[in-house]
Amino acid sequence: MAVLIWSFVGFFYVVLSAAMKSLPTEVFEAAVLDGAGGFRTFVSITIPMLADSIRSSYIYLGILMLDCFALLQVMLPDGGPDGSTEVVAQYLYRAAFTDGRFGYASAIGVALCLVTLVLAIVVLRSGRRERVEF
Repeated sequence: MAVLIWSFVGFFYVVLSAAMKSLPTEVFEAAVLDGAGGFRTFVSITIPMLADSIRSSYIYLGILMLDCFALLQVMLPDGGPDGSTEVVAQYLYRAAFTDGRFGYASAIGVALCLVTLVLAIVVLRSGRRERVEF
């Protein structure tokens, strides 16, 4: 987990930092004039204005976690001790290229695609709200 988190933290830092730079400063100045503290400003202004970037990051993170094949295949080609750390993509690879069950592996790939699609739809639907223009 530590390797996966460390390898993707830079991408999410860049995404969220770019989103933070695009926020208008006038809103934050108005919050300070109204007497809002740092925590209240963060919770009530910053997070709602970053909601689209956070939602996109959740979707991308879900896709990465479902398909972190390359790193785990290099680190643990057999799926760790007794297959305990094997992910779906490694199972797909083993079914196709070790066991020779290409049809079964194709079905696993389609199921993985559908799970990823459902995850993206759930995240997008759960965060549906009116657009905030700034």
